[in-house]
Amino acid sequence: MSNPVPNFRLQDPELAEKIEVGDLVRSYDFEFSDDCYLEGTVIGLIDFEGCPRYRIAAVFKVWEGEQKMIEREIIPPVNGTPRMMGGYCNGVRKVTP
Repeated sequence: MSNPVPNFRLQDPELAEKIEVGDLVRSYDFEFSDDCYLEGTVIGLIDFEGCPRYRIAAVFKVWEGEQKMIEREIIPPVNGTPRMMGGYCNGVRKVTP
């Protein structure tokens, strides 16, 4: 499986990867790190305290390269959402074969 390490600090929201309900995704925890993330399926979109977010049914997490099965819902910001410190979010990526 080949998935790029996400660039979290986009300067143009139009460059953010487009994610849809039903997509299998990885939600990365740290900037420029590909060994800490949660993986699951996008099951919806919500607004949480004024911030648009994905609803993801996570099935496993990877921490420092070690995989562990989980069952929990996570709500990371939608790609293209403005970041507090400048730029735009882009930390959720489609899983590609």
